[in-house]
Amino acid sequence: MITDKDIEKLKTVFATKDELKDTKDSLRSEIRNEIKQSENRLVEMITSVSNVIIKEIKKEINELKEDVNDILENHERRIEKLELKRPARN
Repeated sequence: MITDKDIEKLKTVFATKDELKDTKDSLRSEIRNEIKQSENRLVEMITSVSNVIIKEIKKEINELKEDVNDILENHERRIEKLELKRPARN
């Protein structure tokens, strides 16, 4: 027959239903917190990388604008020279 002493020993070895529920709730809460923190870190990483990419794209665009402006200025000077060389029409 099972004695009170045996039941006390079993209680120390095995978790009760309430203890398991508390553990489950605690683990669920910890996992949610970890997921939230991971999500926040991921958002920060994506934002950081995006900012670097945007900065590089802006730099490239500015360089291209400068190149285009230089080319336009060159063409304008050459057109002006051609217009000055062209004889006047009567």
